[in-house]
Amino acid sequence: MKIKFPIVTVLNISIMLLILGGCAQQVPPDGGQKDEIPPKVIGSKPINKTIQFNSEKADIIFDEYIQIKELKNIIISPKITQKPIIVTNGKKLEIQFIKNSLDTNTTYTINIGNAISDIHEGKLIENYNFIFSTGNWIDSSQIKGIILDSETNLPLKDITVALSKLPQNKDSVIYKKEITYLTKTNENGTYNLTNIPSNSFEILAFKDENNNNQIDKSEKIGFYNETLNTDKNNEEINIKVFKQPDYQSDKIIDTVYNKIGIIKFIIYDHINAEIVPLNNSTLNYYKTIKGTEKYDTIQYYLGSSNDSLPQKFTFKRNLINDTITVTGKRIKSKDVEEQTINITVPEKQGDSIHIQFRQPVTEFISEKLIIKQDSIIIQNLEWQKLDPFNFYLRKKLEETINYSLEIKDSATKNIYKKYSKSQNIKFRIPNQEEFGTINIISNSTNSSNILIQLKDNKDIVYNEKLNKGTNILKHIKPGTYILRLVNDTNANNKWDDGNIVTKQQPELIKILNNELKIKANWETEIILTNQDLKFD
Repeated sequence: MKIKFPIVTVLNISIMLLILGGCAQQVPPDGGQKDEIPPKVIGSKPINKTIQFNSEKADIIFDEYIQIKELKNIIISPKITQKPIIVTNGKKLEIQFIKNSLDTNTTYTINIGNAISDIHEGKLIENYNFIFSTGNWIDSSQIKGIILDSETNLPLKDITVALSKLPQNKDSVIYKKEITYLTKTNENGTYNLTNIPSNSFEILAFKDENNNNQIDKSEKIGFYNETLNTDKNNEEINIKVFKQPDYQSDKIIDTVYNKIGIIKFIIYDHINAEIVPLNNSTLNYYKTIKGTEKYDTIQYYLGSSNDSLPQKFTFKRNLINDTITVTGKRIKSKDVEEQTINITVPEKQGDSIHIQFRQPVTEFISEKLIIKQDSIIIQNLEWQKLDPFNFYLRKKLEETINYSLEIKDSATKNIYKKYSKSQNIKFRIPNQEEFGTINIISNSTNSSNILIQLKDNKDIVYNEKLNKGTNILKHIKPGTYILRLVNDTNANNKWDDGNIVTKQQPELIKILNNELKIKANWETEIILTNQDLKFD
């Protein structure tokens, strides 16, 4: 039996199907395989390595549509004071030079690596240099090398390598040097300054954080000791970059005379500087605090009867004495901090309990400090006062024993007549089997001023001079470390980074093991060869 529908109904159904079809999810056609091939340069106008260039525009032509991913990665060398206008137009990169911005008889290199990609997959083009000369020849000298981190010895990418023309005033400030030729390191930390004229240059490397093609004080920097003559072979000019010191060592950065009666002298990289009060009767105590990033502090504590009077000091540094006058506020008892105690318990056999106070202590009642072995009180304890801030227990405690230290209420009093509050802490000294040992054997006599350093992910946990024979590193906590040697050229028993002002290169570091795994109750033996003790 056939059923006939009214015409209106059929039309309505047809319209509904069209509407539903329009609302259905659109599935794009299969685009085929992903384009893994980056754009390629197929030509330029004028042609690459043109001489007698006198135009105000240059075009670089690609085999597909392109976009600018990072304009800052397009590097023009030598530097042009008036930057050109660089845009994409379909498959072309157009470079519009400002009128009269190019120098005469000069070879220019435009490096566009890591700046241009296709418009679909974002594939970056391979390194490409467009070269032209406003004179009758193309300069052909080049300088190659690797840029490394001064502490890790790892290659660094995206570091600007620049040439500064000579002669210049050798005493001129590094941040005002006129940079001419420049390039950047690739992923492997290598650089290649090409098409440089025959001349003598100073070479620098720096992390150009703000992309202004200038060296700023906050940026990492490195330099080469010798002047480079581009007529010679310069294919291994390697440079180590370092964090520039904020100031010269032993420089007073700030003076703080605060309401709790403490005068603070903030000193950058305190080494030998002395700050001595001219009136010793008004100042009772002082201490030196090593800070982070080399910002150290010398603190003087005032007697309560003289806290608002001007205080005079002699600042001694490098045979120069200066007088400093500091004025502060009177102490109010309610503003004085409570006495606080920091307790450091032994981490290994031979260590002692160390009690450190924030403010100077004038009264220390040893009877109110009780140590128990399990539940038994240890008698006849003797505490040694190193200074008004630090006290040590003279008795050596045993391994694997459970101890407790109880500091009773009012066991100590500070110069502001504030008493300490009660405190209790439990601890146990690990035995030798819970640590690892490293035996470093060196039979070479060529180990003068070489340091052994063991570093965890934060700090240097071992730092000693390398001796001939067996060097034993004991009580190493299980974990992963960096083992390295330092060429301590100035024999100050630490690694010193570079200084661009004094032209001091970073002391050389040799990484023996980047992932030295130390196990409990395990000895690791490392034999150093003569080659290990050579620093490149």
